[in-house]
Amino acid sequence: MSHDHDGRGTRTVAQRDYLVKLFPLAEKLNAKRLASVSLEQVLAGKTCYPISLPDFELYLAYNEMCIGKLQFVVWYRDYRHRLDTRIARMSQISFASDSTLVTAPTAIDITSPKTFAPSLEILPVTRKPDSDFHNPALYEECMQVVTTFLSPNSSKTLRIDSALREQITQKLEASCHYDLFEPIYKETYAALESEILPRFLAHALSNINLPKQLLWYALAVICFVDSIVTAVFAIYFIPPPRVNRAWRLIAVVPFYLSAVFAMAAFCGFCSQVFHRDSRQIHAWELRQMDEESNLYAGSMRATGPTPIAVVCNSTDGTYTGKCVPITSRSKHNAHGSTDTTRSVRPAIYGPERVIEDATVLKAHRGLMNDLLGFALLCSLVFSTVVFLIPGRST
Repeated sequence: MSHDHDGRGTRTVAQRDYLVKLFPLAEKLNAKRLASVSLEQVLAGKTCYPISLPDFELYLAYNEMCIGKLQFVVWYRDYRHRLDTRIARMSQISFASDSTLVTAPTAIDITSPKTFAPSLEILPVTRKPDSDFHNPALYEECMQVVTTFLSPNSSKTLRIDSALREQITQKLEASCHYDLFEPIYKETYAALESEILPRFLAHALSNINLPKQLLWYALAVICFVDSIVTAVFAIYFIPPPRVNRAWRLIAVVPFYLSAVFAMAAFCGFCSQVFHRDSRQIHAWELRQMDEESNLYAGSMRATGPTPIAVVCNSTDGTYTGKCVPITSRSKHNAHGSTDTTRSVRPAIYGPERVIEDATVLKAHRGLMNDLLGFALLCSLVFSTVVFLIPGRST
């Protein structure tokens, strides 16, 4: 697998994801419909399929090839929360212990009229330097993070300045405070929020894969050519009077369909799937299911006397055993090793999954209305032009 540390990796033929190809304008319009969804909501688990955190993770792993960005952000937030909790707990313990350091009351001078009560002298609270930020457990965890995300040879390395990498490594010898990683966190978080999240939302709004998008484009071209041929035939062969021009409006029907197909393909949308409140399963989701099936099959091979092939139900994620030897389904790659992950070209009318997020469903309804309105507007313009063209005799 090839990696691109800028966030968008190159893919081999076996790694094609068959994701809908959105033009920059379509990508921008789709993302704008889900502008209310923020990265904080996704990370907090406040979104559902197809814009949940697991879906975002799969998108980064199989499409953007930058799963390290998300993993580092999640680790940093968890690490910061754990250290803040430890600091708060230690502050409470320190305050409770220091508040008991009180001197004995001074002697009362009865002869002095100004003395009415014993005076208590409170010692000032002194906090010891927090040496718990540098213990073996935290240091080992931070060094693992450096090796995974900051090492140039790592597959999940983040694109950062080499001087900053050396600075963090040196400062870890003295302290493991999360402030050391904060510049990298801010930069990585900003990249996820401003660059990658809009692309994820744009493709999450589309409910079809590339094969059906290509079908819609092909039908749009066919219907458009049919409308032009019908209009030319009606203009050239239907004679006067002027009332006969109404026959030209027959060409509006295929033109309307061509506008619908073109707009649907442009946005990666299908009205049939929309009416089922569903979305076609992406190729990387199918590959993820294959990997889970292979893991399950490996466990069955280890425990059961007869290896069986396990087929994953794409609808509910359950597994169904088939009496087929697993070894007969394994394929070997060019290097001789067994390749258990297959890249399947999704069918035009492939498996679907019900959309659970209300924001996406609402955006789909708005997209459906805009699609029909766009097609109607184009049809009105086309019918006006066709109706006003003079006939052959004129």
